[in-house]
Amino acid sequence: MTKCVDNNLICDGNSPANAYRQAKTHGVQLEEPNVFTFEVDNAEYSYPNIFNQKPNVDQTCREGENKFEKLSLTKYFRIRPKDNDELKAAVAQQPVSVGVVGSELLEYSNGIIDQNSCKDDALIDHSVLIVGYDHKDGKDYWIVKNSWGRNWGEDYGFMYVERQQGESRGTCGIALDATYPVVEVMD
Repeated sequence: MTKCVDNNLICDGNSPANAYRQAKTHGVQLEEPNVFTFEVDNAEYSYPNIFNQKPNVDQTCREGENKFEKLSLTKYFRIRPKDNDELKAAVAQQPVSVGVVGSELLEYSNGIIDQNSCKDDALIDHSVLIVGYDHKDGKDYWIVKNSWGRNWGEDYGFMYVERQQGESRGTCGIALDATYPVVEVMD
């Protein structure tokens, strides 16, 4: 959904906040089915598939093309930067969009990305979706859906990022820029 927003002339990356504003103005188009399901360590997770947009054939963004009448994005919330506990509470309710230092994650293929994997002063340059959290081998971690395709990362496009508690920027900046929308389903 961050690909087609008002301030882009072509489909390219953008911020989740801009995508939320676009969805509030122009609506959201669902892909079918309306729920995505994935499996991690033999546990199945399902979430509403409200953020995926069908791509345009020529990859340009056209006014009014993606109207969808059944969903209404009423507002969105920004989680206080560095508040890992508030971020966890939000993820317990729904997926949360976050910024990360994506340039440092290009080579990721498996395992839990630890807090030493990214430089402390590196800039946020990529948006991903936290869809859950878990604990394994003595580490708390986020379950993160990336947009780089099914062949990237683990389990068809996912990565696992060490989760901190309390006040910190989070592994690879994951707790610096977190947002989530409030969506109403219309009849």
